[in-house]
Amino acid sequence: MDTSASLSAGLTRTPKRGWLVALLSRVQQSSFALLSYSFGMFFPFIRDDLGLTPWQAGVLQGVWWLSAATLALPCGMWFSRYRPIPLISASLLLGLPFIFLQGLAHSFWMLLLARFGIVVSFVLATPARPLIMQEWVAPPQYALVQSIGLSLHSTLLATAISSSVFLITFVGSWRYGYMALGCFFVLHTLTWISIAREKVAPVKGLQQALQSYREPLVRILWKYPQGWLIGITMFAL
Repeated sequence: MDTSASLSAGLTRTPKRGWLVALLSRVQQSSFALLSYSFGMFFPFIRDDLGLTPWQAGVLQGVWWLSAATLALPCGMWFSRYRPIPLISASLLLGLPFIFLQGLAHSFWMLLLARFGIVVSFVLATPARPLIMQEWVAPPQYALVQSIGLSLHSTLLATAISSSVFLITFVGSWRYGYMALGCFFVLHTLTWISIAREKVAPVKGLQQALQSYREPLVRILWKYPQGWLIGITMFAL
């Protein structure tokens, strides 16, 4: 029985489109992370505008991490049998209205709903990220693609966070800052949809391999304790 990993074993060279798809997938993660980190930079302006209390501020920041921690495992189990390209497309499209809703929010509850919706959109694509590598990237180049993706991630976040206050000061409102992020997401979504075409993926048969697993995924997780160890290690990063 072919697995998603065994299907990609025969791929010896990553095509140009594969590089683009893998790096765009990484930018998708970075863009959602930016929405979390930028909240701390935007918060002084949001607090003054909406009159938030310290408790509300804590809830707005904590909803991201608590929701992600709660939903990551269920989403990983439920959506791991779906093809990665449509899953990331759905994640981007679902997140778009919530990004703009953040900029339009006029109350604590509306802002909380927007942030929760963004987290759900982000976590939805959790199982797609490793599958993108298996479908588009040659195994010998996994480390290189990951390294370049991490470099792009760090550059994007450093540039955006360091310039966010200047952006708000220049445009005169934190709302326009979120609108700018929303426009960036629209551009990224359109680019992703135009480039990430599954019919030209170098590895074929991924959907059949994903659907071939009959054993409950929870039982499979217990078979590989090293996966849990890696997850625990992430707490130190």
